[in-house]
Amino acid sequence: MRLQRELMTQQQNAFMEIITKLEKKEETKDNTAVVNSLNARITPFAYNTDEGETFDRWYSRYEDIIKKDGAALEDEEMARFIVSKLERKESEQFRNHLLPKSPSEVKLEDTIKTLKKLFNESKSITRMRYELLTVKFDGVDRKEYTGNIKRLFNVAQWKEMSEDQAQCLLWTIGLQSSQHTETRLRALREMEANPKITLTELADRLDHVIAMKADADFIGGAKSSVNFIKNKKPHVQQPFKPKPSNQNPQKSDDKKKPPPTPCCYCGDMHWNRDCKQKKSLVCHQCHKTGHVAKMCRQKNSQSNNAVFIAESSAGAKNRIYTEVLIDGTPIRMVLDTGAEVTLLNKSDWVKMNKPTLSPPTLNLRTATKKPIDVKGQFQCKFVLNGQNGSGSCHVTDTASLLDKSLFEHLVRGSINAVKSSEASEVMAKHRIQLQKRLETEFPET
Repeated sequence: MRLQRELMTQQQNAFMEIITKLEKKEETKDNTAVVNSLNARITPFAYNTDEGETFDRWYSRYEDIIKKDGAALEDEEMARFIVSKLERKESEQFRNHLLPKSPSEVKLEDTIKTLKKLFNESKSITRMRYELLTVKFDGVDRKEYTGNIKRLFNVAQWKEMSEDQAQCLLWTIGLQSSQHTETRLRALREMEANPKITLTELADRLDHVIAMKADADFIGGAKSSVNFIKNKKPHVQQPFKPKPSNQNPQKSDDKKKPPPTPCCYCGDMHWNRDCKQKKSLVCHQCHKTGHVAKMCRQKNSQSNNAVFIAESSAGAKNRIYTEVLIDGTPIRMVLDTGAEVTLLNKSDWVKMNKPTLSPPTLNLRTATKKPIDVKGQFQCKFVLNGQNGSGSCHVTDTASLLDKSLFEHLVRGSINAVKSSEASEVMAKHRIQLQKRLETEFPET
């Protein structure tokens, strides 16, 4: 009887093991179906910052499907499924990041956190907020535009932005000029490093940095703000002149190439020789036919008065100074044979009792295109080494600098004067020698 009970117990245990295995097998079969269903509905993830395709955006798009429709999956199975949806490049980068661990050793929560870190938005929060404020409708698809606004609003974490952050952002956006590039960059760094910074603190820090930079430049040796000046000429196509018939015709391949500059007649992007509107065009600037106002050379010659002033490589101690009389007032000026405009420092202008100024006709700029403030200009007379000249002075904050052409004129006159005096001395010397020789050969009787 006892033996029979033991046999029955063994049979029951064996039967229960079989049932358990069948249940696990059935469960595995169901999970495989779930994975296949999810796999068919969810697209693979490919990281693309240009289009804003980050893992956070991809996961938020399919999060409900993964969690609800994949609720039967264990965390390990869910993690394996998410990793399987990575493209080859992203998968390799993820696996390399986990070394020496393998993806199967990482929990679901850590897997998602790591993927968000690796394939997240590379732009700073400040930049994304700036893009939100400056986004524009392209006039094509309003629905896409609406969705783009909502997406940028979400990724920019607009709701979390404080009043101080908004003030700092608007202040930075207002620095649009190219000369403020370094200031904008520094402001963004300060805002990223300290999100709680106020506008007053930001402005004070930037002023301190600018002052320190100016002190460093001064200690390192101030450079001359003027070296040479040249006119900036616009680059446009020259009027088309047909070649004589005896020359080789132009290749057909050249006709297919786009022109490097607009047509000099109508301003459109085609070759001058292909312009069909030339005969019917009338310029409202010079009232001549054959071109439009925006391509008028007379207009360009009048408005293109920008001159660029490069920095000299010589330090202040290597400059050459000379004293020039300007309308009778001695002014210490820098000699630079590369300059084409005479510049007068404001303090020297005050020293001359502030001669009446007329509006400047030139736009002075540095080599980095920073504008130079010109208070005005006036006509005057110059005297250098006894030589006279005349011209115009442009009153600026730069060092007083003598015009190249005026400098050459005054120096040339001085040299000619020196040569004339030398010639007189030589003639007098030869006259005395000749007189002595004649007295020796023809003595008086």
